[in-house]
Amino acid sequence: MSNKRIVICDDETSIRQLVKIFLVRYQFDVIEVGTGQELLDLFANDEHIDLVILDLMLPDMYGIDVCKKIRETSMVPVIMLTAVQGEMNTVLGFEAGADDYIEKPFSAHVLLSRIQAIFKRVSHPGAAVANAEKEIASVPTTYKKAIFGQWTYLIDEGCIRHHTGKHVFLTKNDCLLLELFLSKEQEILTREKIAKCLDIDIDDVESRAIDVQISRLRNKLKDKTQSNFIKSIRNKGYLFSVPVKFVD
Repeated sequence: MSNKRIVICDDETSIRQLVKIFLVRYQFDVIEVGTGQELLDLFANDEHIDLVILDLMLPDMYGIDVCKKIRETSMVPVIMLTAVQGEMNTVLGFEAGADDYIEKPFSAHVLLSRIQAIFKRVSHPGAAVANAEKEIASVPTTYKKAIFGQWTYLIDEGCIRHHTGKHVFLTKNDCLLLELFLSKEQEILTREKIAKCLDIDIDDVESRAIDVQISRLRNKLKDKTQSNFIKSIRNKGYLFSVPVKFVD
């Protein structure tokens, strides 16, 4: 079986070379590119790519815009690198479709653990479904809709509908996470329980995988009221804070 192919897109040659030297030791096939356009050209040429490490600040394009372009045609995992601290850049990266992010300067071993965790999730997609089914067993099995706040979750369509008529489609993990929260309304969910449901390895204490999933779902549930249905409970976990009504 061929090695996993990883593309590192960063305008700093030294970072690209160091990452490549390190990952090659672990049997990864690494391609270096220095601009967003070079990366997009690889996708346009149908190059096989298993994962992208993408810098936020590139000389020709904003990394978030590059990620959005990739998401138009591919669901390849993307880890964003950023030297810019701040929640807004993180949120924008998640909204663009990034799977994880790492702040510069970073440890090569931390990067490796993030890559391995992503490949584990990708290679065992059924595990998350099985875990989620166990966690949400208490939910009525015949419901077609779940109504909460200004939203209606349409389970068969895999989307949420706002009372204004706006539809927002959800990814598989979005659906699993939302269904878990709906089944545990007004109950604090620990990070461990969420990780088990989504088959996320949280042995890496710096992993942002859960934060990515929570942030994505939170942003999809926002409307003009900017209501935050998923509350962070300090040192405990997360709470879905609005009542839920299930409809057959």
